[in-house]
Amino acid sequence: MKLSMARSVVLSAVAATCLVASPSLSFGQQQIDLSGAGQAIDKDILGSTFQHHRQWSKTGNDASMTVIASGLLAETFNWQTLQNTSTPWPTYWVMQTLRDDWNSEMIPIVNMRGFYNSSNQYKSDLAPLVTLASDWVRYTNGIVQNYHQGDVLGASDQAIINKIYSPGDPVLPAVGETAPPPVKYWIIGNEPEISVNGKKFTNRWNELPPWNNNNWDTAEYVNRYKQITNAMKAQDPTIKVGPGMLGDYNEMTWAPLLQSDATIDFWAYHVYDNLSDSYVPNGNASQVNAMEAQLRDVRPTQINNLAGVKNKIDSIRGAGTSDSMEFMVTEWNVMNGDLNDANVPSMYQALGVAETFFSFAQMGLKSANYFGETVSANAPNGVSYPMTKLWQKLRDNMGDTLMNSIIDDGNNRRVYTTRDSQTGDISVWMLNLDNDSQTSFDLSLLGIDPMRHGTLTTLGGAGTKLWTETADWSTPLDLGTFDVSDNFRITVPSASIVLLQFTPVPEPASIGLIGLGVLVVVGQRRRG
Repeated sequence: MKLSMARSVVLSAVAATCLVASPSLSFGQQQIDLSGAGQAIDKDILGSTFQHHRQWSKTGNDASMTVIASGLLAETFNWQTLQNTSTPWPTYWVMQTLRDDWNSEMIPIVNMRGFYNSSNQYKSDLAPLVTLASDWVRYTNGIVQNYHQGDVLGASDQAIINKIYSPGDPVLPAVGETAPPPVKYWIIGNEPEISVNGKKFTNRWNELPPWNNNNWDTAEYVNRYKQITNAMKAQDPTIKVGPGMLGDYNEMTWAPLLQSDATIDFWAYHVYDNLSDSYVPNGNASQVNAMEAQLRDVRPTQINNLAGVKNKIDSIRGAGTSDSMEFMVTEWNVMNGDLNDANVPSMYQALGVAETFFSFAQMGLKSANYFGETVSANAPNGVSYPMTKLWQKLRDNMGDTLMNSIIDDGNNRRVYTTRDSQTGDISVWMLNLDNDSQTSFDLSLLGIDPMRHGTLTTLGGAGTKLWTETADWSTPLDLGTFDVSDNFRITVPSASIVLLQFTPVPEPASIGLIGLGVLVVVGQRRRG
């Protein structure tokens, strides 16, 4: 089916977004071939950090969750005593919450620096840290999996249970309760980069107590990593361990660890983008150009960073080493954390988040974890940002395969096509990074059964700007059934995202509607 330009229909229900069948292959025509295998998407890239995730935001469910303490807090956290009162969450309660409420994977960060004892004294001795990490694995993957409340435990397991402070919360499954899944991925340490002089951990926390008392050299870092991971693997050889690094390569830390015989199953690193540097609400032309340029830079920044990480690993541990590793971005924030997320609930932020997620998908990451608030912490029941609304739509409609990416920097636009291998649904995500002008995409989808039922919805709409804070998804518009291999045009408003979804149509095809009141007999191509 093709509609002539004279039969084009403006879909007012989606705020000036148009679906028009084009009479020919116009300039910029893109034929999206969906016959290939595509890039598998791990939905754990939609993860968050437990300390920032709000129970009612529901962005990160069905994804990964770095817990229980993340960032700086991980390096003072004692999971048994909860001495670090900033993260007062007992491990079993978190395991239950992730299983029952979020269906999310738990990824703990293991403390390798020190913790406060019962006398509130900070101790950095290694032996207690090794025991603490080993006991954590035994607890989550052994004790919790094999015992219920009221069972008689062996002496060593009971000793671990006796150390756990969990007021008002159980430490074991109830009788008849299915245990939460065992924990597979364990991050060892948080940003342990070492200075040029090789003497101290030099991230920004090293200047503050208690870390400024640690005079550890390179060898001590590697020794701590090895002893902790060896003890953990002795408890459960099936777990995977890896360091939690900054995204920037550091010779004094990375090289000694990679040159050693330490077990590294995956590599977790942190990348913060810098969109906050250019964010100016109601900016002038020059300021808007800078914002658009930074949006275009999100994708290459992420992709090039991972390539650099892999190259460094291979150059030290041997060519092809990174091929057997998994990679995680366990802290990221597109606004660089310079602006509180509550201050920038804009389409600028949402578009940057979209670019990040689709970059992660193309990169084949195991998981990624947003470090920051996903909803307003000050409003009752939460106020969803445009970013959050996008996040939830991706969670529900991204599928499991990235099929195609169209990058058009010259026109500030993107098209990402994803597929759900279970249902056969196709989602076409169209991004307009331009603050002032709408843009049109001329598309046709090849390599699939062409008769599809379509729906269309828009985040944003006519008049949307990069600083618009109130953007929401429009009511989905039913496009009826038509042949997606025919050329069609989608017009996307400025600073907006259009989601076009196609579901397979069972044979025999039925009569459907496209646009507003235009009757189409599917299965039969009509020339305009």
